[in-house]
Amino acid sequence: MSVPSSTTSSDMVERGYLRAFGLSVAVWFGLFLTFTWIIDPYGVSPVQLGLHRINAVKPARVDIDRLIKPLEVWRYQPRTVLLGTSRIHQGFDPAVLDGTSFGPAYNAAIPGASVQESAANLEQFFRLDKNLRVVFVDLYLYSFAGSRPRPFEKSSFLETTSSLFLSAGSLLDALRTVAFNVLERPRTAHIAPGGYWVAPHSFRTSFDQQAFLDVMMKYHHESPIMAFQSPAFAELDRIVDLCRRNDARLYLLIVPSYPWDDYRLLSMGDWPVLEQWLKRMSAYPNVISFSQYNEVLEEPPKPIMTYWNDPFHFNTHMGRLMLRSILGASDPDIPANFLRSVTSNTVDAVIHERRAGLDQWVDRNRQFTTAFDRAKLLAGNGTPRLP
Repeated sequence: MSVPSSTTSSDMVERGYLRAFGLSVAVWFGLFLTFTWIIDPYGVSPVQLGLHRINAVKPARVDIDRLIKPLEVWRYQPRTVLLGTSRIHQGFDPAVLDGTSFGPAYNAAIPGASVQESAANLEQFFRLDKNLRVVFVDLYLYSFAGSRPRPFEKSSFLETTSSLFLSAGSLLDALRTVAFNVLERPRTAHIAPGGYWVAPHSFRTSFDQQAFLDVMMKYHHESPIMAFQSPAFAELDRIVDLCRRNDARLYLLIVPSYPWDDYRLLSMGDWPVLEQWLKRMSAYPNVISFSQYNEVLEEPPKPIMTYWNDPFHFNTHMGRLMLRSILGASDPDIPANFLRSVTSNTVDAVIHERRAGLDQWVDRNRQFTTAFDRAKLLAGNGTPRLP
């Protein structure tokens, strides 16, 4: 004969244990949310609490643009977004557009982004932001004529957003944020509320000529032939169509290239690829070139540059001139030939002006060109220079 009291007692213990377990899980989950939302390692918490020497500096925010940019577009509801790679990410402070028909604006560029990624993000932005009416896109030659980009899969908005609030990584980043602030480490690079990269206080311009030569020789060895990537052009067509269907103005920007990189194209025999690419771009609407040679683009290397972070990235001073020139502002720092519209009628003149500027720069900078050609021969990349 069974003993009912024993069974009842066992059931009561089990139910009590489950209640205690559930309560403890709820308490720990509440503590987890409270801690991560207050510390806010990524600057996305609805609490938005800034505490000196606790969470004022957010070092974990720097490298999560792919996760956070859709959330910030949804939160800020900007009228204008800027898309592209690290060049836009470092070079454009969208606050320049405040108080104009373009504002408010947000820098949604992501370092290393492909044209496919920019198109996928833009499609999502139009769903998240009903105020979006203006789009700037960086036209980067190497996105269209470089190596094939890595496969890209777009995560859902809910999936990426939840990972910023409910993951073990967010807890670890919150702990690191507190440690960083309590110890008062030197201020590192960070992301401004407008979405763009801000250099640390200790930043010095990086124009190491030998380092540039080493990188270029390695790149040319790995990708000796510059071939157009048809998918990239298809994705640009997709961007154009998205803006048309959502009644948004589209600006396609050919941003400045430092003369070192232009000479690399010339010396390696790839200049015709640039010309062909410019002619293909001229078929698109609202294409603007900032790659004409002038005192801003040709700024000589020095420890602290006015317009460049390094040979691949212009800084926000250059970006400010670009945005102001699009606005039609009068600024004594803007060169007379800074902005050129690229159309089927003007593209030949744009190409000629850029090549003439490069040839003149080459004549004045034989030390660099000689060093580049020597490095090319030593690396076994002896492609003859085109006339």
